[in-house]
Amino acid sequence: MRRTALVSVAVTAVLGAGLAFAGCGGSSSAASSQQAQRRPLTPTDLIGILPTPNTPDGANYELNDYSSTLTLAQYRQAATTAADRALARTLGRAGLTRVYQRSFNGAINQADASVFLFRNAAGAGTGFRRLRSQLRRPGSVGQKVAEIPVKGLGPQAWAGHLTGAGSDSGIVVWRNGNVIVVTDMQCDDKCDFDVVKAVRAYATQIDDLVNESAKSS
Repeated sequence: MRRTALVSVAVTAVLGAGLAFAGCGGSSSAASSQQAQRRPLTPTDLIGILPTPNTPDGANYELNDYSSTLTLAQYRQAATTAADRALARTLGRAGLTRVYQRSFNGAINQADASVFLFRNAAGAGTGFRRLRSQLRRPGSVGQKVAEIPVKGLGPQAWAGHLTGAGSDSGIVVWRNGNVIVVTDMQCDDKCDFDVVKAVRAYATQIDDLVNESAKSS
C-alpha cells in the first residue's frame, strides 16, 4: 500500500523512532552572521525547492497527480481524523501558512516531498516537534523502525528506516529557517537499492535549494 507524506494531513501511517541532532560548525558569531544574511522563505519560493529526485540511479521519476499546494484553510479541511485535526490545529497556531507537496513515480520506487511554510523560524521549530511526534508512531503491526543518522541538516532533524508490513521506506524530516521539509522514498516489500542512502541524498538536494533561496534577494 502506498505510504505518502503528502496526501494525508497527518503523516500517521509511517515511521518513527528517534531524533538525531547535527550541530552547525563554526563559532557562534559566525553562525549569527550567517543567519543575519538569510531571509524567511515566502510562498513564491516553494515551487523551486522540491526538485525531481536525482537518486537512486535508474529511478526515472515522473511527477504524479498527488502534487498540490494547500493553504492553511485547505489543509485544515483535509483533516479527516481526530489526530489529523489536532495536528492541523497545532501547526496553524504555530503559524503555518502553506503546504507544498510533490510526489513522483519511479521505475523502481516512489518518492514524496512536502514543505511546510511558517511565518517565522520559531513557529517552524514548534511545528517540527509536533510533526516529529506524529511520525514517531508506527503505522501498522509488523513494522520495524531503525533510526537513520542525520548529518548536515541542522539541529532539528529526524530520520527513520521502515521495514516490514509490505514496505521498505526511508524518511527524513527537518527544519531549515521558517520551513519544515518531509521527504520519503519507498518500495513494495524490499528495495533493490539502499533506500536510506537515497532518501538522505534527496534531503540534501532539497536542503541545498532551501539555503540558496534563503540567501537570494
